Amino acid sequence: MGEVGALVVAGYLVTGLAAGVLGGLIGIGGGVIVVPALTLLFGLDAQIAITASLFQMIFVSAASAYGHYKNGYILKPVVAQLVPAAALSSVAGVFLGSSVPGWALLKVFAIFLIYVSIEMGWKLISKLLKGQPPREPLTEYTPRNRWAIPAVGAPMGFASGLLGIGGGALAVPALNKFLDLPIKSAVANSSAAIFFLSIVACITKVATVHGMEVNGHVIQWHEPILVGAFLAPTSFIGGRLGAHWAKVSPTRFIQGVFVVVMLYSAWDMWKKAESRRPSRMEAPAVEAPAAPSASSAAGAAQYR
Repeated sequence: MGEVGALVVAGYLVTGLAAGVLGGLIGIGGGVIVVPALTLLFGLDAQIAITASLFQMIFVSAASAYGHYKNGYILKPVVAQLVPAAALSSVAGVFLGSSVPGWALLKVFAIFLIYVSIEMGWKLISKLLKGQPPREPLTEYTPRNRWAIPAVGAPMGFASGLLGIGGGALAVPALNKFLDLPIKSAVANSSAAIFFLSIVACITKVATVHGMEVNGHVIQWHEPILVGAFLAPTSFIGGRLGAHWAKVSPTRFIQGVFVVVMLYSAWDMWKKAESRRPSRMEAPAVEAPAAPSASSAAGAAQYR
């Protein structure tokens, strides 16, 4: 990475603010904004973008989780069971993601986001057509069985380590659908779990990308951390704002924003993956025959 100019720093700050607001509002950690922005707008490699995203996610989730805690939306038993499964599986996701080409990571990310957006969008439309009122956040919760919450936490953490997202894009609809949590409760408890798992995933990811060669460049551990540090201040501010708006905004609005953000990010990531994917039809270069030297031409003339 070269020197960071003022315009790039300003872009990082705006990206961090957008990621923080959406992270606090819909409980996603902000990675679905940061990773596409760093790869598409700033031209960073997917490995650096994912690592930087995990770093700034610590600040987004800390701010938003605190806001949701003040709102009274955090269910401690849910977070306590989400975090261990999510943190352990995030390590597995990091190691797998570090061995996968960047363009393939982007495609996995895009497919994942399309699935989530369709699931949430269909649920939103069906409830609007049926006229079902949104449910209020819970103050107490008892899971159906001891494995229900860890079963959500494991894929949440794996997605976080693999793709550099908080895992909330998976956890929020899963908590809402399979554990029957109201959407605002799902958003709040996803944000709290993201804080802990992002620390584990970030440390693991930094250790794996250090010394990795990408397109002739050897990544040093401080490079993604520097990018994440530029994102962090506004990510924290945005996280507080998003958590506040999550309290005062209609539930249907939050769900609609969630779907739109997922679809847009999926489209951008798929387009970028196609541009980076090596062509299958690429033919090997054929060297043109060398022109005969003067000495060889003279030698050939002697035998004419």
